[in-house]
Amino acid sequence: RRGREDTRERQIRNGETPPAQRTELTGDPIESATQFDRLRKWRLERSKADNVPPYVVFSDEALRGIVNAQPRMVEDLLNVRGVGEVKVERYGAEVLRVLANKAT
Repeated sequence: RRGREDTRERQIRNGETPPAQRTELTGDPIESATQFDRLRKWRLERSKADNVPPYVVFSDEALRGIVNAQPRMVEDLLNVRGVGEVKVERYGAEVLRVLANKAT
């Protein structure tokens, strides 16, 4: 039992969503997984630049929601759970660039 608690605490600390609460990626499985991986890579780089843990930028749950929503405009991000006005102002344009950049 203690191992489970350690795993859950680690997942939360790292911005990961525990499996029971996880939103699954939808759409093309390969493209969705690729976009999710690119967003996680961007989030890690951004969190290091901001000197904050990755989950402060966005949780894995929010990143999955972004991939599923496929936002075209910054305002579309407001429809994603875990994304508010402050995060849209701070990160919105970068998120859209990451989603649009197929080569990253």
